[in-house]
Amino acid sequence: MSEEDVIALIVRKEWGFIGTAEYNFLAVFVSENGNHLTLVRDRYGSQRVLIRESADNVIVTTDPQAIRHAQTRWNPLGLRYALVSRILTEVALEEDVSVLPLLHGITYDEENGFSVIETGSEKLRIEESGDRSSDEELIASIKESLFESYRQINPQEPVAVLLSGGVDSFILAATACQFFDNVKAYTPTWEKGENPELARAIVFAKKLGLEHHIVTIHPDEFKSSFFETIDASGVPNRNYSSLVLHALFKRIPEDIILYGEYADTMFGSRPVKSGIMDRKYASILRFIPDYVIPDRIRPICAGIKNHGLGQLIEIPSITESFIKSNLDSLGVGAPKEDMTDQKKVFTRISGTEFNLRTDCSQHMLEIETSALLLGKKIITPFYNQRMVTLSNRLSNRQMFGPSNLSIRKNFRKDTSKQVKPLLKQLACQFIEPEAIYLEKLGFPTPFPVWIKDFVIPEKEVYCKIYSVSRNSEQAWSALNLMYLTNRQGADS
Repeated sequence: MSEEDVIALIVRKEWGFIGTAEYNFLAVFVSENGNHLTLVRDRYGSQRVLIRESADNVIVTTDPQAIRHAQTRWNPLGLRYALVSRILTEVALEEDVSVLPLLHGITYDEENGFSVIETGSEKLRIEESGDRSSDEELIASIKESLFESYRQINPQEPVAVLLSGGVDSFILAATACQFFDNVKAYTPTWEKGENPELARAIVFAKKLGLEHHIVTIHPDEFKSSFFETIDASGVPNRNYSSLVLHALFKRIPEDIILYGEYADTMFGSRPVKSGIMDRKYASILRFIPDYVIPDRIRPICAGIKNHGLGQLIEIPSITESFIKSNLDSLGVGAPKEDMTDQKKVFTRISGTEFNLRTDCSQHMLEIETSALLLGKKIITPFYNQRMVTLSNRLSNRQMFGPSNLSIRKNFRKDTSKQVKPLLKQLACQFIEPEAIYLEKLGFPTPFPVWIKDFVIPEKEVYCKIYSVSRNSEQAWSALNLMYLTNRQGADS
């Protein structure tokens, strides 16, 4: 879409292009006489728009340093989120700063002043549809949607695929090979430690006949990635893998990179299924007195009883005493928390929407911050208006497998291999089933080893965090928060 097309749509207030665009963007339109401004952001939230209003002016910026100064007051709720989940998608660290929500824009004119507008969020709304389809019809539609994303790219351009060894990245690689002339696969591993899915990635690349590059990431690259991304985004680095990916992007010569983010959420998230099942178990446990529950499973039952959407993002090892000590060190009291969202009833719709708005969007913020810094285009073909529509049509069986959401079929059984059944069936069009129906090994990075030697120049106190906390998750949360709150504006 050309710049002229975008401007014409903004003037007509037609926001459909936000739901269908495949690339990261911020679009700003200023009227010819300069008295009217409209800004819209993409569906990923990959560039946070920060807003600070005062009696004299309104500051709107994507630069986290621009709204900070020597007298910055910290937002207790933002600080708590930074520690508990390391997610700050729609809240700010600063007391008097707001963050433009996902799928929203802003307008300003001399007559009406400053206001926030919705930009077609209904296009990407999660809602179970009564329009059911067969497995075969849905699989064909998923494949066609992937090709529709690829049609936005010149097929002669070289394309890189991040091949982790999982089902989602394999599907992207397999379908990309059918469309593009030049596809290369990249898989990270580390100098100290192993990528447990590397062997699968090698098998996948060989099966597809791909040129496969295995890139070893070193501890100093992890550290430099931390500084580059946190300075650019102004929020904590939640996902250690995002720092590995930033280092990997530097080593990838291709400008276009395909990434499988959102596939789990759209087509069968294990955490969402676990949350729904916990809600069902909790409804039974409330009739059972604690004294009849065996001691060895009492903590598990207590966790189930206290289930909520917050379980999708909260880091279990972050304790209240750890939070209090960090807030005290910044001279900030406990926040008056608004946890309404996190305590809503856990359903397929609320769980999926919450996960998209928090963990997924934070990860997109991280990897697209890297893309912007390095001049890359990250394409995530599993998240767009077409895929949301398809996801809404899935039955629970098509999303969570034959065990569905049945208590009887799931109780005391590991059904994690059953999720994303349609994507697994699609993958089997390109490779034998035994290569697909395997336990997911994940993408663990050796951050506990790396963080021990994490020293920030001229701030030697940071290198002591790990030895004091004895907990790598707590150390990482504290490291991120301490660094951010010690960074002031460029002019201070």
